[in-house]
Amino acid sequence: MARDSRTKSELLFEELCDGQGLNYARLPELHDRQQPDYELTTRGHRVVVEVKQIEPNDDDKRFADALRSKGMATQTRNPDTVARRVRKHISQSRSQFKSYLESRPQIPAVLVVFDNAENRYTDPYTIQTALHGWEQVVLEVGGAGHDPVVIDRGFAQRNNKALREDINRHLSALATLHECWQLDDPHDRFLALQIYHNPFAEVPLNPAWWQGEYVCHFRIEEKTPGRYQNWRRVAPAQTGQVP
Repeated sequence: MARDSRTKSELLFEELCDGQGLNYARLPELHDRQQPDYELTTRGHRVVVEVKQIEPNDDDKRFADALRSKGMATQTRNPDTVARRVRKHISQSRSQFKSYLESRPQIPAVLVVFDNAENRYTDPYTIQTALHGWEQVVLEVGGAGHDPVVIDRGFAQRNNKALREDINRHLSALATLHECWQLDDPHDRFLALQIYHNPFAEVPLNPAWWQGEYVCHFRIEEKTPGRYQNWRRVAPAQTGQVP
């Protein structure tokens, strides 16, 4: 019997699609070029999907071992370093998507990331840092006897953001896949998908096309002077709009 080569993230993604009644097909591996993992049809619209998973590194394993053996553990985490684990998969998937999209340029492309390290690599802030970069506070320093004044808060102009007007515009959205259990019933397991839209996408993903009980869509807020930008959930009334 042939060994199943699918990763845990791919198996979970297929389970999620089955649960939502989505038609999907696994794309074959080609000898001359790479291509994404899946084509799926949702509400009559085709979407191409690449599924990646973040594997535990040595630090993740040490943290998990300490947590299991002692019931508590500490870990120093730099937000940008953590976000690099997500950015790496964005970079690795670029050639796969672009090869596919050469002959199908009007199909939305979605990268699905699963945290197999179970160490918060796909929480909303990490995804925000991966996609839009680290944040900064701009201060105006006055003369002697005057405290610095905050001029602005927001994403730094030059940072490690993965989404810009000149890069990764082929990517319609990044989605995070989550295996969850209800707190009041640990046997009640479900799969959830959080979809973060690319404001610079050449082909946006319409949120109305991909709906489900545990599917949520997010966009980054418009910039307001003096304030940080955060994720804004797309309300049901907005799901007919193209982001």
